[in-house]
Amino acid sequence: MHEFSVMESVVAGVLEQTRERGDLLSIEAVTLEIGELTFLGHEQLRFGFQVLTEKEPLLKGARLDIVKKKARVQCPACGYKGGMDYVEEEAYHLALPIFSCPTCGDVVEIVEGKECMITNIRVVVDDGEEQGERGREDAGEGTVEHGGRRGRGDAHVHEEVT
Repeated sequence: MHEFSVMESVVAGVLEQTRERGDLLSIEAVTLEIGELTFLGHEQLRFGFQVLTEKEPLLKGARLDIVKKKARVQCPACGYKGGMDYVEEEAYHLALPIFSCPTCGDVVEIVEGKECMITNIRVVVDDGEEQGERGREDAGEGTVEHGGRRGRGDAHVHEEVT
Protein backbone atom coordinates (compact mmCIF):
# COMPACT_ATOMS: atom_id res chain seq x y z
CA MET A 1 0.00 0.00 0.00
CA HIS A 2 2.17 2.84 -1.28
CA GLU A 3 -0.64 5.31 -0.57
CA PHE A 4 0.37 5.29 3.11
CA SER A 5 3.99 6.22 2.35
CA VAL A 6 2.77 8.94 -0.04
CA MET A 7 0.55 10.29 2.73
CA GLU A 8 3.47 10.25 5.18
CA SER A 9 5.30 12.57 2.79
CA VAL A 10 2.22 14.78 2.41
CA VAL A 11 1.77 15.16 6.17
CA ALA A 12 5.49 15.91 6.58
CA GLY A 13 5.23 18.54 3.82
CA VAL A 14 2.21 20.18 5.44
CA LEU A 15 3.96 20.36 8.81
CA GLU A 16 7.12 21.74 7.21
CA GLN A 17 5.16 24.39 5.29
CA THR A 18 3.37 25.58 8.44
CA ARG A 19 6.18 25.10 10.99
CA GLU A 20 7.29 28.74 11.06
CA ARG A 21 3.82 30.05 11.96
CA GLY A 22 3.88 31.14 15.60
CA ASP A 23 0.19 32.09 15.52
CA LEU A 24 -1.04 28.76 14.14
CA LEU A 25 -3.82 27.16 16.18
CA SER A 26 -4.78 24.29 13.89
CA ILE A 27 -4.84 23.01 10.34
CA GLU A 28 -8.40 22.57 9.10
CA ALA A 29 -7.96 21.17 5.61
CA VAL A 30 -5.35 20.03 3.13
CA THR A 31 -6.04 19.96 -0.60
CA LEU A 32 -4.14 17.53 -2.79
CA GLU A 33 -4.11 17.51 -6.55
CA ILE A 34 -3.71 13.91 -7.69
CA GLY A 35 -3.06 13.04 -11.32
CA GLU A 36 -5.17 10.15 -12.57
CA LEU A 37 -2.04 8.37 -13.82
CA THR A 38 -0.64 8.07 -10.30
CA PHE A 39 -3.25 5.34 -9.81
CA LEU A 40 -3.37 6.27 -6.12
CA GLY A 41 -6.50 5.06 -4.36
CA HIS A 42 -8.38 8.01 -2.89
CA GLU A 43 -9.92 5.97 -0.07
CA GLN A 44 -6.51 4.57 0.88
CA LEU A 45 -5.09 8.11 0.88
CA ARG A 46 -7.94 9.29 3.13
CA PHE A 47 -7.37 6.39 5.51
CA GLY A 48 -3.63 7.10 5.69
CA PHE A 49 -4.32 10.79 6.29
CA GLN A 50 -6.74 9.98 9.12
CA VAL A 51 -4.28 7.62 10.81
CA LEU A 52 -1.31 9.98 10.48
CA THR A 53 -3.12 13.15 11.53
CA GLU A 54 -4.42 11.61 14.75
CA LYS A 55 -0.81 11.72 16.02
CA GLU A 56 -0.29 15.39 15.15
CA PRO A 57 -2.03 17.95 17.41
CA LEU A 58 -2.11 20.64 14.68
CA LEU A 59 -3.65 18.24 12.14
CA LYS A 60 -6.04 16.33 14.38
CA GLY A 61 -9.50 16.51 12.83
CA ALA A 62 -8.23 18.08 9.59
CA ARG A 63 -10.07 17.36 6.34
CA LEU A 64 -8.37 15.98 3.23
CA ASP A 65 -9.74 17.32 -0.06
CA ILE A 66 -8.62 15.49 -3.19
CA VAL A 67 -8.82 17.08 -6.62
CA LYS A 68 -8.35 14.61 -9.47
CA LYS A 69 -6.31 15.92 -12.39
CA LYS A 70 -7.06 14.42 -15.80
CA ALA A 71 -4.29 12.98 -17.92
CA ARG A 72 -3.08 14.91 -20.94
CA VAL A 73 -0.71 13.56 -23.55
CA GLN A 74 1.21 14.86 -26.53
CA CYS A 75 2.15 12.88 -29.62
CA PRO A 76 5.52 13.72 -31.16
CA ALA A 77 4.52 11.98 -34.41
CA CYS A 78 1.24 13.72 -35.32
CA GLY A 79 1.14 16.63 -32.84
CA TYR A 80 -2.00 15.51 -30.99
CA LYS A 81 -2.42 17.19 -27.60
CA GLY A 82 -5.22 16.28 -25.23
CA GLY A 83 -6.79 13.58 -23.15
CA MET A 84 -6.82 9.86 -23.72
CA ASP A 85 -8.86 6.83 -22.88
CA TYR A 86 -7.44 3.83 -21.07
CA VAL A 87 -8.62 0.91 -19.00
CA GLU A 88 -7.20 0.95 -15.48
CA GLU A 89 -5.55 -2.30 -14.54
CA GLU A 90 -4.09 -3.49 -11.23
CA ALA A 91 -0.66 -3.84 -12.88
CA TYR A 92 -0.52 -0.05 -13.39
CA HIS A 93 0.11 0.30 -9.66
CA LEU A 94 3.47 -1.38 -10.21
CA ALA A 95 4.56 0.03 -13.57
CA LEU A 96 3.12 2.79 -15.74
CA PRO A 97 2.08 1.43 -19.12
CA ILE A 98 3.09 2.86 -22.47
CA PHE A 99 0.18 4.84 -23.89
CA SER A 100 -0.67 5.23 -27.56
CA CYS A 101 -1.91 8.28 -29.41
CA PRO A 102 -5.68 8.17 -29.96
CA THR A 103 -5.15 9.71 -33.41
CA CYS A 104 -2.21 7.86 -35.00
CA GLY A 105 -1.37 5.06 -32.54
CA ASP A 106 2.23 6.17 -31.95
CA VAL A 107 3.71 6.32 -28.43
CA VAL A 108 2.78 9.55 -26.60
CA GLU A 109 4.49 11.67 -23.97
CA ILE A 110 2.56 12.26 -20.75
CA VAL A 111 2.17 16.01 -20.22
CA GLU A 112 -0.12 15.97 -17.16
CA GLY A 113 -1.63 13.37 -14.90
CA LYS A 114 1.29 12.06 -12.83
CA GLU A 115 1.16 14.86 -10.22
CA CYS A 116 0.66 14.45 -6.51
CA MET A 117 1.00 17.82 -4.83
CA ILE A 118 -0.32 19.89 -1.99
CA THR A 119 -2.16 22.82 -3.53
CA ASN A 120 -3.72 24.38 -0.44
CA ILE A 121 -3.52 24.26 3.35
CA ARG A 122 -6.37 25.85 5.32
CA VAL A 123 -5.26 26.92 8.80
CA VAL A 124 -6.72 28.72 11.80
CA VAL A 125 -4.51 31.35 13.40
CA ASP A 126 -4.83 33.61 16.40
CA ASP A 127 -4.81 37.10 14.94
CA GLY A 128 -4.78 38.85 18.30
CA GLU A 129 -7.63 41.13 17.24
CA GLU A 130 -11.17 41.20 18.55
CA GLN A 131 -12.99 42.23 15.37
CA GLY A 132 -12.52 42.75 11.68
CA GLU A 133 -10.73 40.88 8.93
CA ARG A 134 -7.17 41.09 7.76
CA GLY A 135 -6.11 41.19 4.12
CA ARG A 136 -3.48 39.27 2.19
CA GLU A 137 0.04 38.80 3.42
CA ASP A 138 3.16 37.17 2.06
CA ALA A 139 3.66 33.69 3.48
CA GLY A 140 7.11 32.98 2.13
CA GLU A 141 6.68 30.30 -0.50
CA GLY A 142 2.93 30.76 -0.72
CA THR A 143 0.23 33.30 -0.13
CA VAL A 144 -1.93 33.53 2.95
CA GLU A 145 -5.56 34.52 2.50
CA HIS A 146 -7.38 35.74 5.55
CA GLY A 147 -11.02 34.73 5.59
CA GLY A 148 -13.99 35.05 7.87
CA ARG A 149 -14.16 34.28 11.56
CA ARG A 150 -14.98 30.94 13.11
CA GLY A 151 -17.58 31.15 15.82
CA ARG A 152 -18.72 34.28 17.57
CA GLY A 153 -16.41 36.58 19.49
CA ASP A 154 -13.25 34.54 19.03
CA ALA A 155 -10.04 35.99 17.68
CA HIS A 156 -9.30 33.34 15.06
CA VAL A 157 -8.82 33.80 11.37
CA HIS A 158 -9.08 31.17 8.68
CA GLU A 159 -6.20 31.35 6.22
CA GLU A 160 -5.36 29.62 2.99
CA VAL A 161 -1.69 28.70 2.55
CA THR A 162 -1.20 27.99 -1.14
